[in-house]
Parts: sequence; structure tokens; C-alpha cells
Amino acid sequence: MTTGAIVIVGGSRGIGRAAARKLSLDGHNVILTATTEAAATSVATGIANETRHPMTGMQLDVLDPASIHRFAERLPHPVRSVIVGAVHWPEGRQPQMTDTGLERTFAVNVFGAFRLMQAMTPHLIASAKTLGEVRVTLVSSRLHLPGRFGMGPRFDWTDIDLSRRFRPMTAYCNSKLAMIWLAREAERRLRSHGVRVNALCPGFVPMAVAERSGLRRQVFMRLLSYMPFATSLDQAAAAYAWAATDPSLAGAGGQFLADFGESLSSEESKDTDSAERLWNWCRDCDEILPSHRP
Repeated sequence: MTTGAIVIVGGSRGIGRAAARKLSLDGHNVILTATTEAAATSVATGIANETRHPMTGMQLDVLDPASIHRFAERLPHPVRSVIVGAVHWPEGRQPQMTDTGLERTFAVNVFGAFRLMQAMTPHLIASAKTLGEVRVTLVSSRLHLPGRFGMGPRFDWTDIDLSRRFRPMTAYCNSKLAMIWLAREAERRLRSHGVRVNALCPGFVPMAVAERSGLRRQVFMRLLSYMPFATSLDQAAAAYAWAATDPSLAGAGGQFLADFGESLSSEESKDTDSAERLWNWCRDCDEILPSHRP
């Protein structure tokens, strides 16, 4: 097996946990994260006991800049692939504000991913020098497509996180559009260093949403899991593993991946000016928020 760890951010439950298990069964060196050290260690130990293959659990809270930098500093060398799958699915009609001053959906799904990539960049570049290439996969969704299931993004640069005019599904769809922009801008900035960045839709996985939801949505999502358009946890885990390891993706970057190949994304997601604008907005926001050093 090729050397280098595979990092799954958000690997303690849902698709991330299923992917960690699959990759471990395939013999890969996996590092999974959870928001607490106890949870990360517990899940990693449980999977390792089942698969009979070592696994590491590490604490990472993408809302906490000190946690992000501790994580980046503690990562072993080299890292072969990173899947950023930390996600917040909003509930209720009122925005949940975080200490950053941003609404939680955008803060976790987008700004946290940006901060994590920034903190990991030196490690990723060093790993690429050792291995030849490193992959980063940002988890997105086909819900970024306009009119998808009657929904879709409505990105407003004057209210990026929708904290003033909050609509839960629009906030989620916007965050998935933003993840494609981040992937494409990160690819542009890092490809000369051997770091390739893509966005991935693993499918609509109702059981993963149910795990993060209140009782009413849990029941609804469990019913949806029987629909023909639903994706199982095992299928989504296979998509993660493919994006992280498949030889066919060597040299590929800046793509929107789905169904085990490059997939159609919206015209808006291909706007390079918007991708750069979002990156710069996140960078400027990061600079004015409290210090990211522990």
C-alpha cells in the first residue's frame, strides 16, 4: 500500500465513519477527526478493533482556530489525501450564530474548510514533495445546482452567510456552491506545488442527515432512505474512498466529482472571479477575527 495517511475530517459519524471503515478494510492508514479527543479516539479504536488495522483519531473543531492549528501541527508526515467532510445541516427558521459572528452553516461548511486548508497548506506541500502528489477533496453536493429538487443556491455577496435573511435550505445550498468555488481556487493556488483539489458529491444520504437531526427530521430522512434517488452510507463511503485513492484521478484537479467521475456543475460554480472573491473574503475575515494561534 502506498505510504501516506488519508485524513477524513468529520470521520466520527455518518459518511465519514463509513468511509474510514472502508479505507481501513482496504489497508490504508486512516486518520479520522471528531470535535472531541474522546470521541475521535473511541471511534478510531472501535473501527480498528473491527478491521484489525491501526487507525488514529484526532481532535478537530473547525469552528475553533486554535484547534485547527493544533491539528495541523500534530499531523504525521506525509499525508496522501484529505477529505473535508465536516458539515452542518441547518434546522429551524432562525440562524445559529457562532463565536466568529457567522451563521453556523457557512461557518462550518465553508469558512472552517478554508481555515483548515490554510493551516494545512505547508504540510500538504511538504507531503507532495515526498509523495509526488497530494489530494484534497471538499465535500459538496448537487444541491448547488439551480432548481435542484425545487431548491438551489441564491448567493448574495451582501449577506454571504444569510445571517440577515436566513433560509435553511438556501444556506445549505449556498455552502455547497461555495465549496466548489473553494476547491477550484485552492486548485489554482496549489497545483504548482503538487496539491490537487476537487469537490465531491457523494450522493444524497438520508441516513447521514438523520444522524445529525432532530426527531422530526430523523423520521422524515429514514423514510427518504427507501427512495430510489437516495444513496446508502456504503455507496457514499465508496465515493469518498474513490476520490481519495483511485489512480484514475491522478493529476486531476478543479473538478466537480459525482458518480465516480467528473460531473456537470452549474455555470455559477465555474465562475473563477467568484471563486477568487470568496477566497479573498474568507482570508480577510480570518485576519480580522481573533488570532488563530493557540
